[in-house]
Amino acid sequence: MRFRATLFTLIALLFLLTSSCTTGSGGSNLSAPVIPDAKPTNSAATLQPGHNLLGYYIITLDSITGTSEVVPVRAVDMHLNVLQFLEFGPCFDCLSIANFVKLPNKDFQFDVVLLHPFPTPNLSGFDVRGIAMFGGDFSFPTFGLTASSIFEGNPELLNPDGHTTLYNPGTAGNGLQGYLKGKLAPNFAAPNATINGFKTYFSNANRRYFLAGDELSANFIITHPDSVFTFGYAVDASWAKPTDPVTVPDSFPTTANSIEAYKIEATLNNPLALTAGSTATMTIDIYDWQGPTTIQSVSLEGPLLWDGVIDAVESAGGPGDKRFIADISNEFGFVDQGFYPVLVRVLDTSSSPGALIDNTAWRIVKVQVILNHAPTCMAEVSNIEPDPDEEVTFTDTSTDPEGLTDIVESWWDWENDGTYDEEGSVVNHSWPAAGIYQVNHKVIDAANAWDELDATLNLDVGLYITLQEDFDSKPMDRVYTYQSMDSSYSSGAVVNVDDLDGPWDFTTIGLAVGPNKVTIINDADAEVAGFVNDFNQATTHFSKFENMLDPFFPALYQAEYHHFPSQKLYIYGFHDPYIIGSSPFGPPDTVDSLAIPYPLTISTDYQFNINVTGFVLNYTVKAIGEGDVTVPYGGGTTYHCLLLIYRFNVSSAEPVNGGTLTFAFITDGGLTVANVIAVNDPPIYNWNSSSNKINSSGMALFQALDTIEN
Repeated sequence: MRFRATLFTLIALLFLLTSSCTTGSGGSNLSAPVIPDAKPTNSAATLQPGHNLLGYYIITLDSITGTSEVVPVRAVDMHLNVLQFLEFGPCFDCLSIANFVKLPNKDFQFDVVLLHPFPTPNLSGFDVRGIAMFGGDFSFPTFGLTASSIFEGNPELLNPDGHTTLYNPGTAGNGLQGYLKGKLAPNFAAPNATINGFKTYFSNANRRYFLAGDELSANFIITHPDSVFTFGYAVDASWAKPTDPVTVPDSFPTTANSIEAYKIEATLNNPLALTAGSTATMTIDIYDWQGPTTIQSVSLEGPLLWDGVIDAVESAGGPGDKRFIADISNEFGFVDQGFYPVLVRVLDTSSSPGALIDNTAWRIVKVQVILNHAPTCMAEVSNIEPDPDEEVTFTDTSTDPEGLTDIVESWWDWENDGTYDEEGSVVNHSWPAAGIYQVNHKVIDAANAWDELDATLNLDVGLYITLQEDFDSKPMDRVYTYQSMDSSYSSGAVVNVDDLDGPWDFTTIGLAVGPNKVTIINDADAEVAGFVNDFNQATTHFSKFENMLDPFFPALYQAEYHHFPSQKLYIYGFHDPYIIGSSPFGPPDTVDSLAIPYPLTISTDYQFNINVTGFVLNYTVKAIGEGDVTVPYGGGTTYHCLLLIYRFNVSSAEPVNGGTLTFAFITDGGLTVANVIAVNDPPIYNWNSSSNKINSSGMALFQALDTIEN
């Protein structure tokens, strides 16, 4: 059987040095490899500070028989000779394979076990690594490196702790490739990948040291298309001379650890999408024993996703020694769904690209590309009825099938004019003037897919009573019942409407007379059939007032029509079934029509002079204040209301003038919850037509909402 080429070079450090084993200090000759002349018999004069290559092996795994074979590689013709401490005394079997299985998905899983061959603590090693070397079939052209890739059907280490270019066949002085091809395995294609994955071994995460005498294992998962394949591994370690007496790890300088960064962590805020131009942000945390000042730069190459190299930008925070941020993209947009390799390079102040001992840290990160789904835009608002200048909090509650991190922009359009004004997932906003404001919201994901709200967020700022709200407060057959009382305005037992900002409490007065009612009656109802045709044919309903006005009018029907295009409430006249009969007003938009413009606000001030047969009606609508009003409804309910006056002043050919002055307390939803009414019925004058105030000796009718039916 022809085996696919897979050299798994496990470089694990087993440091064998006594106090006299080197002439240099911990910081000397950090990049110089060990060059022994013969097989070592002890540790003396064999280890040097920096990286130490301790051995090469060839391993064959057979998932059919469940067996493994380990063959040492000796006498390699290369400048960096192999220290065979794991093959010759004091132990002859310091490296072994354990727990070999083929997983259900056909990946190979096994442990590589390392036994430290020496007991003395000064021989403890740091950053022990196992490097898996395979054939290099995937190119990172800008960095000039190749790796083994599952894309080409070749083996790949699926759970690496990092990657390295150490000891690859492309470096100067490395004769391993020719040795394997010419002497050891004629049918075994020599590995030519110039960057390979590794696993780490350490007894303690503090300084990641491999304590002398310990036995450690690392778990490997390798994907391979065949049931039997051959690969290799080696053992590499870093070391520096400790001080006496030796305490691990404190007696060892930081240069005993790897000179390059020992760990690279990379995370994405969201997957890339299939769409060309989709983006994601990669956060890269670097861990370096020598500290952040030795970390020079971080760069990324993803040849299947974008062209060239992306330089990451240093950022604050993070759990490591230094954090970098890089914005990546699916620039080309030609890949299918899957995971694609991105090579991260961390240059150190001691990096020597191309050298046998490079001291550059690497990590191949798999970036997911998915079929993107647009987000669903949603939002919440903390208060839909704020006061002017009151800040309201808007919160983006959108969802995304790819996760919330896929949403990269959240925009708000405060005027709903198509221009988005502010970005943020949680923002505050206020409006200086009362009004109805429509707010739109838009979210964009990393693939530039977007969504807007199905319906705008509508805010009623301040007391701003719309025509729609007046319409909504008058559903057909709705009955509003009011308690009422008559009182002299000078008695003191009244609500003072000369106070223009409240509060006004209608629960403290008698309110024993009644009931007084306002009922909304459809124009097609039998009750109004006898007089509905007396009024404009646009009439849609009547507001029936029972005992709400002058005692001479126990019932009065008011013909109404809400004209939304002009935002006006048309009142087409009154019907008094007892005395006057029908008093229709003129056609719409004539001097004889009564059309109240909406919205009603604190600035409302309108006057109308309407010619009705036999008399002239002067009608005034004017806002004079606002405040809190408490009424009996629901056991005592407080509303924030606009205080308006409605004034009917009648003049006729006879020398008689009369009218009604009503102080109406209207909620922001258009509901009248209370009235104070004074009537001028010559020769009795309860209110002053010049000042629109109730006379101190006048009588008034006080009304407050008690029940609502239907």
